[in-house]
Amino acid sequence: MSDEPKDLTDKEKSESRVNKIFKYKIVVLITLVVLIAGFLVFISIGLYNSSGTAQLDLSRPEYSAVIDRIEYIDSSKYPNSGKLDERAIKEFEKLYDDRAETIVDIDAFSPGPLSDKTLGLPEVK
Repeated sequence: MSDEPKDLTDKEKSESRVNKIFKYKIVVLITLVVLIAGFLVFISIGLYNSSGTAQLDLSRPEYSAVIDRIEYIDSSKYPNSGKLDERAIKEFEKLYDDRAETIVDIDAFSPGPLSDKTLGLPEVK
């Protein structure tokens, strides 16, 4: 039997049912959101491990010995403080033009753009 009083009209009965559905709808919604988020995290961790990206992650503790052997390439960088005069602007334009030239020289459809040297990543010995 129904737990609704018998003296309710059809409209009131349908509103009562709708209220019950909405009452549980928020719980179902939150549960679904948590399940979907967990599923997406599960997939992303699987992709992280299967794609080889986990082996490139030098912040992992098992790669602490490799971190000491990294040689950082000292690329010329423009200082972020100092006097801004004509000489400083010309120096910046020269550094900018040199960097832009190296970018334009890269063949975008070859495997070269993804090499460590092209990406400016340090070499590991």
